[in-house]
Amino acid sequence: MDERIRNLKEQLGERLIIPAHHYQRPEIIACADIVGDSYKLSVDVSNTDAEYIVFCGVKFMAEGAAILAGEHQKIILPAPNAGCPMADMISIGQAESAMQNIHEFCGQDAVPVVYMNAYGDIKALSGRYGGSVCTSSNAQKIMTHYLQKNLPIFFIPDYCLGINTARELSIPDEQIAVVRRDCTIETSGKPEDIKLFLWDGNCRVHQRFTVKHIERIRDEHPGITVIVHPEVKEPVAAAADYAGSTQYIYNTIKESPANTIWGVGTEYNFVSRIASEFPDKQVFPIFVSRCENMEKTNIANLHSMLKAIADGTLAVKYRNHIITVPKSVRKEAALSLNTMIDIVQGET
Repeated sequence: MDERIRNLKEQLGERLIIPAHHYQRPEIIACADIVGDSYKLSVDVSNTDAEYIVFCGVKFMAEGAAILAGEHQKIILPAPNAGCPMADMISIGQAESAMQNIHEFCGQDAVPVVYMNAYGDIKALSGRYGGSVCTSSNAQKIMTHYLQKNLPIFFIPDYCLGINTARELSIPDEQIAVVRRDCTIETSGKPEDIKLFLWDGNCRVHQRFTVKHIERIRDEHPGITVIVHPEVKEPVAAAADYAGSTQYIYNTIKESPANTIWGVGTEYNFVSRIASEFPDKQVFPIFVSRCENMEKTNIANLHSMLKAIADGTLAVKYRNHIITVPKSVRKEAALSLNTMIDIVQGET
């Protein structure tokens, strides 16, 4: 199968590019042209002119690529049922109701900062209200951009990334509110003082990690350094030595001295790959937690996509694998994605 995929890639040449998220299976990573976290992939995909982008990830990532793609480009998802429970935790109706409630609560519109792990219509809402998308690698920079403008932020949909970023920015509790899934607002602060409204969503892969997991691995491996993804619960992030995006975790361990010992709190396929890539270090998962949706992409459905592209049967056999975003959503969603890129690259 690997040989067939190599042959198809050679046949398709520059017409094809295969981006893959860090959480993909090792055999998928081996076939990819680009590997990275959500931010890296969004930037790299926006810069490619390939006709076919076979996105090895989950649906919101493929949607992001479709939002930034050119008219001649097709975004293909090998596993169209690869969703994201976190993205499913907020609908556009809930987001609009929450925005209205926030306005009534504090007397002004909040700026939506939408985590990449959201669908296109939520990203479009952000663009409509002058907001931005963010990823775990740039959430601090995006939040700081709007806080410096003295604008309240509505952070969607991951509470944990939001609160862990707020702690890094030293935002006090009385300036933070939680927006529950029924769109009610809870806070200990005064309405006029709230700087950050956090939607009550989470990633179930990262919710599985606990402080006890960190305590146990420290007991088992004296001298270990613990690094976690900021989608973990607040006490877990506080108990770790470092917290950062998947790319941050990868780079930190890559650049660490030989013979260092690492405990990693994020998706297991990624942790396992780091351990294999850097055998001069000892790398352990603090707990085995897999993303079932990321694992829905496999070597067989990747091969099927490439074969269908090569023989011209993609639109006939796999129409539901071609990811599109309505024009009504695409323009505003692209605005929020490009705003993120401009802020991070210092152009805004």
